[in-house]
Amino acid sequence: MTDGPLPDATTVMPPVTPGAMPPGAHGGEQMPSPRRARRARQTAAQQRQQPVPPAPTAAPYGIRPGAPGDRPAGDFDNLFREEAAPVPAPAPVPEASAEGGRGRGGRGAGSGRGGARRRHSDGKGARMPLPVIAAVVVGCAVVGLGAGALMFDSGSSGDGKGSEPVAAASSRPPAAPSPAPSSEASAESDPAKRQAQALDRLLEQSNERRGDVVGSVSDIKSCDNLDRSARKLRAAADDRRDLVDRLEKLSVRELPRDDDLTEALTDAWRYSAIADDHYAAWAKQVKSDKYCVDGKAKATKRAGRAERASERASKAKREAARLWNPIASRYGLPTRTSDRL
Repeated sequence: MTDGPLPDATTVMPPVTPGAMPPGAHGGEQMPSPRRARRARQTAAQQRQQPVPPAPTAAPYGIRPGAPGDRPAGDFDNLFREEAAPVPAPAPVPEASAEGGRGRGGRGAGSGRGGARRRHSDGKGARMPLPVIAAVVVGCAVVGLGAGALMFDSGSSGDGKGSEPVAAASSRPPAAPSPAPSSEASAESDPAKRQAQALDRLLEQSNERRGDVVGSVSDIKSCDNLDRSARKLRAAADDRRDLVDRLEKLSVRELPRDDDLTEALTDAWRYSAIADDHYAAWAKQVKSDKYCVDGKAKATKRAGRAERASERASKAKREAARLWNPIASRYGLPTRTSDRL
């Protein structure tokens, strides 16, 4: 029976350890004998039951033999770090049978020194020195503290409301829409409304003396309070003339039929002033017993002139009210009757 491989000889091959191959095995690949196969299976079974032995003295291919700290430090290593960082030990390689590839390990030991030096030197160049790392960490901490202090100062300055969290400020409900423009703002954009408002204030002042005029005329007819009635009537006449002067300086060009409205108001106040003057003169006449009989004042020419002027003033007031009320309704202003002008 010839020496040939058993069916399970190649299923579990033990790892090859340095120095395991016999001399002369480099020349060609030979088939293992049954004895060698049984020995390899026994060795593999023992290795599965025992812990991994320490690393062999001869390093595998690509790793420099010896401990990592055996290499003397370079001339420039101490310039950047206080002590050389230890190079991690290579992973342990399981032992192989005595007949394993000794020559293969020999070749790896010779060629592994250069690769180990290259990897060790590359690792050393990529590692950042400890002082540099410490300086970077300290610099980042200083910058972070400075930025935080600036943000705190800017947030706490002012009226004290800046210290509220950003999340709280962003979660606030949206601001309410701005209110509708007031009548003053709309009047600025509409010159006609602005002129109507100015004229309305003038009309309001024209009615202030109405009570004094009516009361004074009633006293004159009954011969009472004649001097006081005359003073009130003359003061009312002066006010009517002042209204006419102020109306002439007031611009109402943007109002409908501004010329007719201005003419009606001018006639109303001018004739009212004329009537007040005649009533005041009539009061002076009634002080005489000749014009006051049995507590009643006699009608005189002054009284007649006052009545006619008052009628013309009332007619002009009715026309002015007719022209004014549509304007007042359009711009939300109070309407007026003739007796309020």
